[in-house]
Amino acid sequence: MANKPRIGIFGCWRGLAMAKYVSSSGGEIVAVCDHNPARLEDGKKYLVEGGVAYSNFDEFINHEMDGVYVANYFDQHVPYVIRLMERGINVCIEPICGSTMAQIVELVRAVEKYRDRAFFMFGENYQYTPAIQEMKRIYQSGKLGDLLYAHGEYVHPASAAERTRLAPGPNHWRNSLPSTYYNSHSLAPLMYVTDTMPKVVMAQAVHSEDYHRGVARMADPFGVMMTQMDNGTVFTTTGCVSGSVHGNWYRFACFRGGMETVRYDESVIAVRYNSFAKPEGEPRYNAYTPEPPFDADKSRGSGHGGADYFVVREFIRCIEEGTQPYNDVYRGVAMASVAILGWRSVLEGGVPYAIPDFHDEKELLKWEKDTRSPFLDANGSRTLPSMVRQDWTINPEDAAAAKAIWDDPKLFTDYSWPGKELGK
Repeated sequence: MANKPRIGIFGCWRGLAMAKYVSSSGGEIVAVCDHNPARLEDGKKYLVEGGVAYSNFDEFINHEMDGVYVANYFDQHVPYVIRLMERGINVCIEPICGSTMAQIVELVRAVEKYRDRAFFMFGENYQYTPAIQEMKRIYQSGKLGDLLYAHGEYVHPASAAERTRLAPGPNHWRNSLPSTYYNSHSLAPLMYVTDTMPKVVMAQAVHSEDYHRGVARMADPFGVMMTQMDNGTVFTTTGCVSGSVHGNWYRFACFRGGMETVRYDESVIAVRYNSFAKPEGEPRYNAYTPEPPFDADKSRGSGHGGADYFVVREFIRCIEEGTQPYNDVYRGVAMASVAILGWRSVLEGGVPYAIPDFHDEKELLKWEKDTRSPFLDANGSRTLPSMVRQDWTINPEDAAAAKAIWDDPKLFTDYSWPGKELGK
């Protein structure tokens, strides 16, 4: 296109972390939107001359934009995505592609209905780290042989104060987040490297009294999913878990050898071949820090090990070229289905759930009315438990500790207090 792609940002918290890379990716930010005045003020810094900051989505959506990065609350993307696509605006969203099975069906139908007007991109970032891009290259070369098993972890522990600040209020989605739901940082890189899709999931979750001290969360610290893929292999993945120490780890076990990110230094990958299957000219063992396949200078220092830049660049590239992103709606909703149906598996003692084929109208009809959700509705009720321990309740001391942080006036203005990280 002759002019730079015009980008809007909906959600000026996590959205601004991605806004940093719009200019270097070839676009320009013409509009930002957030209901919080402090965040909206921050968003104004990224606008081009003549850009507009909106506190109302109904006004924001009427701005002339080629694409919008949707970074509102985790469980509330779909209604906004549908309205944007209806207007012919391309969309890239943060995880997750629907918080209920009914929402997933609604999203798929909308993307199919408006595909001639706009495209949909699931904006998963960890698949674009240099390590994962390098492991995709190695795996696709065939040197490691048949894949047998893969494992992905996303470990994100935090203090009680950080967790409370990242979930400002008892109704915030993080306080009801089942341990399987935030799964794409673990699963997407495995799917990307191997170009596979999930078929069946079963899962288990873990309760911890220690995890709940000082917080007001109805959620578990750890959930593990075992997923059979369409090539017959098995993946084990986590949600966003709080055990051990912070980091992301990925492992691929193949017949001729294996590769993995090095634990506690995920920028390094280790590749090892069996003695009977080492390709000629390859070392039997090699550990190194790979560079991105392109745009190393532009991506260096960007969030999540350089991956955030590549998400934005992919979105803008697809706008410029009129092409579909790799993480289209079908890959996005497959990950969401593993999360949602994995939680159903947890609640039913680990029984397997088949992942729907969302190309099939019969499958859409099967799930289109399934609105069961662990998140609180407007009346403060949920239709699914959000914890594996359904008899557990928040004690008064922990509720008071959380409320003290939520009531502090610095909550939305001083982003360094009490922890340094801002969440999605």
